[in-house]
Amino acid sequence: MVLFSALLWLASTPPYPLTFLRWFAFIPFLFLLSDENLPRKRKIFYALLLGYLYCLVLYSTYFNLLPLDWLSIENKTVSFIIIFLIWVTISFVVSFGVFLSAFSGKRIYLFPIFWTLAEFIRAWAYSLFVLGESSGFGDSFSWGFLSSSAHTSSLLLFLAPLLGIYGISFVVTLFNVWFFYTISFFKKNKIKSIMLVTITAILLFIGEIFPFTLYFSEEPTERVTILSLQGNNPFIFGYDEGYFRKSVYSYKNSLEEGLIKNPETDIVVIPESSNFLRALSFFEGKPESVLVKELLGEEKERLLIYGDYDRDENVSIVQIISNEGEVHSLYKDLLMPLGEYQPYLIEFFAKIFNQKEWLSQVHSVRQIKNVSNAEKLVGSHFGKITALECSEILSPKIYRKIKKEKPDIIFHLQRLASFHGDLRIFQYMLAASKVRAAELRTPIVGSIDGSGYSYVIDMFGVVQEIGTENTKFISAEISI
Repeated sequence: MVLFSALLWLASTPPYPLTFLRWFAFIPFLFLLSDENLPRKRKIFYALLLGYLYCLVLYSTYFNLLPLDWLSIENKTVSFIIIFLIWVTISFVVSFGVFLSAFSGKRIYLFPIFWTLAEFIRAWAYSLFVLGESSGFGDSFSWGFLSSSAHTSSLLLFLAPLLGIYGISFVVTLFNVWFFYTISFFKKNKIKSIMLVTITAILLFIGEIFPFTLYFSEEPTERVTILSLQGNNPFIFGYDEGYFRKSVYSYKNSLEEGLIKNPETDIVVIPESSNFLRALSFFEGKPESVLVKELLGEEKERLLIYGDYDRDENVSIVQIISNEGEVHSLYKDLLMPLGEYQPYLIEFFAKIFNQKEWLSQVHSVRQIKNVSNAEKLVGSHFGKITALECSEILSPKIYRKIKKEKPDIIFHLQRLASFHGDLRIFQYMLAASKVRAAELRTPIVGSIDGSGYSYVIDMFGVVQEIGTENTKFISAEISI
């Protein structure tokens, strides 16, 4: 029963395609919980096992971080052992909250409440596991939430503004409970039970595909044309002048080509950590203000948005620069463990195994500061703009703040090259972003460097444009 539910749950989770199974995934597990002859301790064990099996598969993407030469660990055996230990440990820590579901016992109608609470605890557990000098604490990571499966459901995307991600999880588990009770009714009235299951399944299937937004949406008031660049730069330990020269001029060529083909462009966005304008200014010996006008032209106002690094403050930022002179900086709040800071656990074991020299070296390259409660909104001629980087994209805490600020466009700047070409992380983040776009009724534009493709999602959670492996840029007109 546990294994069956785990498999169904996994099959409904992006990037796996059988998202419709979300409505039935927990039925086998619910029958196990309802067994009055099964002791409470055994139910808790099975609940933990369900969560652990699921997370072991979900977090197996950690192995795509290998080799760890980008962390200055050249020994492949040591690299594998480190990732293996992180994998088995974080899978357990993050899945631990699932044990709460066992407390519904024979009162299966309580299962949706306990499950939703368990997801909230899982998000907190992740932040505890990766706690470090440059990290925050809270529900910071929605990896593996049931809500991500809603990206294929027209009904759930339509209801997303009302439900939010936790509400979607509640509704999905509620339907699992409904099917459980309906099937349990089978012994008493076989015909009615089959009819109820069939009718409910048909209605849910219609809800998956019926275009609700065509009939219940408001007409947008303004249209903005976006040019989103895509990169494929390697992830290495130390970035020298040669690396940045190749990267920056690749983006420069793509930008120039993109504007020639799409002269109506209003906003150009370049991925996280590109250091684009600052590096280009260094190579060409021109002030950034001059370069912006050369790149974006002066015939109309345009914005350039790109990921940068503030050397003085040692923080990651998003620069939003107008060719008419305005400059804004948005600071990164939630950092990526290992890639941007080292959790206390890593530092502890490095000291235990007498690797202080390695730790000092890593700190010099991969240890930046986060800016807690950083501003995430900038006003512009093209509406209110929010920009998030990489790990922030899956943070419920940050999205609650964004929801209050009501932006007109959300930009996702990501650098996923550390996953060495594996697309599963990107595919999950794309699915989660579709749900967020629908929840906030706000278009989301993604600009990706490595292990993913740039994308544009409309305000209803539908992918409007997406790149391919060899894409240099995409262009789309979005409604705000």
